[in-house]
Amino acid sequence: MSTLTEEQNTPKAEIWRDLRNSRSRTRVLFAEVVGLEDLSLAGQSMKCLKLDYKGVYGYMPSNKIDNYDFKNLQHLMGSTFEFVVDEVITPRQQDEAESQDEVEVEYFLANRIKALEVMSELFWKKVEIDQRYTAFIKGIDGYRLYLLVEGVEIILNRDDVDYNLYDDLRTVYEIGQTIDVKVMQVEKPTEDKPKGYVSVSAKVLMEDPWRFIKDFKEGGTYLGNLQRIHPEFGMFVELKPGLTVKCNVPAGASRRPFKRGDKINVKIRHIDHVKHQILGTAINLNNSIGASNKNISRSGLRWSGKY
Repeated sequence: MSTLTEEQNTPKAEIWRDLRNSRSRTRVLFAEVVGLEDLSLAGQSMKCLKLDYKGVYGYMPSNKIDNYDFKNLQHLMGSTFEFVVDEVITPRQQDEAESQDEVEVEYFLANRIKALEVMSELFWKKVEIDQRYTAFIKGIDGYRLYLLVEGVEIILNRDDVDYNLYDDLRTVYEIGQTIDVKVMQVEKPTEDKPKGYVSVSAKVLMEDPWRFIKDFKEGGTYLGNLQRIHPEFGMFVELKPGLTVKCNVPAGASRRPFKRGDKINVKIRHIDHVKHQILGTAINLNNSIGASNKNISRSGLRWSGKY
């Protein structure tokens, strides 16, 4: 029997009213992705996300998730997705000869693309500078996160993700994750620029690690973790999370296979409180390279704000 034959004031009936209202009024709802299943739709088998909306299951076909083609739907498991109901499906009961225990089950078909269109329109009406949003990561490359903020596509560059130095954002983030961001610039859509423009930052919401600079002095030597080596700009050693010293590559460094996470002694040469930059000299404990080596270059490499 149909779910709607229950008493009309039961929680289950209220849930189904929400779902039907979503279909008739294009109302946006939210549900958790709890599974992946193949579903027969219009005579064709299609991979679908299985959604749990307050205990009622529904399905989101892969072509209704996003205009972006997700290569691996496994990343989306556990995500909370916005959706609008396309259809409420009531399968016909099977013949009693096939199964005497067959019970009619209702489910809904969800459309996220339609929900994002609705949310996008609302976003442009209310967005202002300094507002905060939870963004969905829909794509990643080494230098950028491709976000969805209330249905609007926004690019977050590596420098605005956080204070750490990442060679490749794909080693830190995954598609389907969320990240909190703050709106920094807004240009609402016009006839000339119908797409509008929004820039956001996640880093601005984090506590600036420069607050730890009081724990370090010019001329002092400190132990840090090697974060990266750039062939032109040198070594980058982290003293505190997000607080990094740029060092020259010491003489003799080619004889040692440095790797990320190595413990490195660093002597601080200069602290620039205006630019929030620290210059130092890497010191090797075995004295084969570093400050004690007479061949080491004291000049270091020229600092680039890009790194």
